[in-house]
Amino acid sequence: MFAQFFVLFSIMGVGFLGGRLGGIDEKGNNGIGWLLMQVAMPALLLNSIFSLEIGGGVLADFFLMALISIGWFLLFALLSRGYAVWRRLPIGFGNMTEVSMLSTNNGFMGFPIALAFFGEKGLFFMVAHNLIMNVVLFSYGVYKLRRAGESTEIKKRHPFFVIMEIMNINVVAIFLGLALSLTGIVEYMPDAVMSLVSLLSGLATPLSMIYIGATLAGSRGLALSHDHKVVAASVVRLSLYPALILGLCVVLPIPPMMSQILVLAAVLPTAAIVPVMTGTYANEQKEEATKIVLFSTVISLVTTPLGVFLGTSLFG
Repeated sequence: MFAQFFVLFSIMGVGFLGGRLGGIDEKGNNGIGWLLMQVAMPALLLNSIFSLEIGGGVLADFFLMALISIGWFLLFALLSRGYAVWRRLPIGFGNMTEVSMLSTNNGFMGFPIALAFFGEKGLFFMVAHNLIMNVVLFSYGVYKLRRAGESTEIKKRHPFFVIMEIMNINVVAIFLGLALSLTGIVEYMPDAVMSLVSLLSGLATPLSMIYIGATLAGSRGLALSHDHKVVAASVVRLSLYPALILGLCVVLPIPPMMSQILVLAAVLPTAAIVPVMTGTYANEQKEEATKIVLFSTVISLVTTPLGVFLGTSLFG
C-alpha cells in the first residue's frame, strides 16, 4: 500500500514542482484539467466497465452501491446543515460550506486511487458513488448555492439545462459503457479502438496527480491556515464525517468492498467542481470555496492513506 501511495504522491510532487518552477502556470494547469475531465476520465470509466463481465450480479451491485450512496450524501447533507446552524454561519458562506462539506473529490482523486488499491471493481463502485454525487450537486447543490448568491442577479434555469449539467461527459461515458457491455456490442469492437481507450485511460492517474500538485503549488498554505472558518470546516469534514462512516460500515451489513469505497470517499477532499459552481451561482463565495478545496486537499494527504489502511484492514 505504501509503495502505491509513494508513486501517487511522487507524481503529485512532479506537478507541485512544475507549478513552483513555472513550468505549469494556471492556464497550463487548466488545460491539464480539461484533458483529464474530457478525455482521460471518460476513457478510464469506459475501460473499467469493459474489463468487467457485466451480468445481473454486477449490475445489481452497481445499483446497490448507488442506493447506499444516496444515503451517504443525505447523511452528509444533514450533517453539513447541522454544522452551519451550529456555527451560526451567514447564509452565503453557510450554504457554500454545506455544499463543500457534503461533496467529495471522488473523480479527480477517487477514480485513480480506487483503481490503484481496489482494482476495476472498486473503481466500478466509485463510479456509482460519483454518479449520485453529480445528481446531488447539480440539483440540491445548485439550489443551495443559488440561495447563497441571492444578492446577485441569477437567471432561472430551464429543467432541460439542469439535466444537461447532470449528464456531463463522464456520466454519459458510464451509461454508454454499461449499454455496450450489457448488449454485448463491446465484444465486436475493433482491437484498435479498445487499445485506444486503454491507452487514454492510462493518462487519468498521472494527469490527476499532476493537476492536484500544480494546484497546490499555486496556493499559499500559511494564508489558508489563517482563515479559521475554512480550517474548521475542512477539519470537521475530514475527521468527524469519515469516523461516522467508518462506524456505520462496521455495524451495518454493507458488502466489504463497498464499505472500503465508502470510507475512501469520506476521507477525500471537497470536490474540485464546487468552486466552479460557486462562481456561477454565488460568485461572492468563490474565493472561500476555493480555499476549502485547497485546504481540504492538503489535509487529505494524511487522511487518504489512513482511510485506505483502515478500509483494507477492517473490510479487506
